[in-house]
Amino acid sequence: MKADFPRVYRQTRGYRGSMYVSGIIVVVAALVGAAYTFAMEDQASGIPAMLAILCGLCAIGGAAMIASGARTRVVLHEDAIEVFGVYRESRLARSEILGLRLLPGDQGGAIRLMPRYTSGTALSLPPSLAVDDAFHAWFEGFDNLDMQDQQASIDRYLKEDSEPGSTEEKWQRMRSAARVVQVLNWLTLAAVLWAIFYPHPYRLAIVTLTVLPWVAVALAAFRGSVYRLDVNRNEVGVNVGIAMIMPGLALMLRAALDVQVLDWLRAAILTGGGAIACSVFIYFLVHEERERLGSQLTSLLMMCAYSFGVVMLANNQLDHSEPVTYPVEVLAKRISTGNSATRYLELEPWGPRKEPEEVEVGDDMYEAAAVGGQVCVYMFSGALGMRWYETWNCPHK
Repeated sequence: MKADFPRVYRQTRGYRGSMYVSGIIVVVAALVGAAYTFAMEDQASGIPAMLAILCGLCAIGGAAMIASGARTRVVLHEDAIEVFGVYRESRLARSEILGLRLLPGDQGGAIRLMPRYTSGTALSLPPSLAVDDAFHAWFEGFDNLDMQDQQASIDRYLKEDSEPGSTEEKWQRMRSAARVVQVLNWLTLAAVLWAIFYPHPYRLAIVTLTVLPWVAVALAAFRGSVYRLDVNRNEVGVNVGIAMIMPGLALMLRAALDVQVLDWLRAAILTGGGAIACSVFIYFLVHEERERLGSQLTSLLMMCAYSFGVVMLANNQLDHSEPVTYPVEVLAKRISTGNSATRYLELEPWGPRKEPEEVEVGDDMYEAAAVGGQVCVYMFSGALGMRWYETWNCPHK
């Protein structure tokens, strides 16, 4: 039976209801916030005006959510498709459609239509559409470009000269690689949790995090047809990106928590230089990195976090200099309660510090320190020339 056109498809009632409810909540909260800002006493400071602008933007966002639920729809014509959203309307003729891709993570008509001509614009259907058989029938005959890409990637892998053997042997190596990466991912997760929550022995935890990304790089460098640093969803290959990314983030967090540095300009220069050096090394070592610009930029971003952690922690852990001791008075102490209690001491100016400043200390140090009493700041030269310091009891205590 031939379908009647045009046919209109909206998002499911549940999805539209969630947009209405969420939008109303945001709008009401923004209006309440705006009313509060106008009631503030200190109107001359400019803070109420800034808060009012922020509330206004939130109200606009909430209104857009409501409008999205009401306006979003797809209209199928016999020879064209139209998509109506909050801000724009798009139309694509059947003759202009090269094929379709499926948007990951979405259901119910989440399709991206790719134009036949380079001058055209891809058309994405909204998620969670309430569709029927006529909707699916309209898309029959279009090529699934994802499946074509997947098959092309499989063909390249099976023809890869660096992977000798039969087709079955090659697939067996791919399955073995998946098991290797599964173990590597679990080791990476364990190392990250170890370094963040219980870094003892400390240096072993740091060295483990430092080495793990290079295990991933080595796999991608010497078995690049199987192990990949950045696998597209339609490519054959096993992704070692977790071992590449997570250790660097954990090192950055550990450095931020443990090291207090004075020479931040030098730290920035060393971090940037280290990130560039690592990225260039990976570029020449891993063939995948030379295939597309996006991989190079991703590696550089990952190496920024990694380089920061390595530079800061190496400067701290490899330092054997004798510290310069500064006895200082405790001006105040406080506990900041958030996800966890953080303890601070406010110290008088010392050495390079020309203004009073707060330093974070541990529980024992916080309990032992008294306002008006003295603690000592120990300043070290740093293995990489970046002065760093820590606060503790003075020697006579």
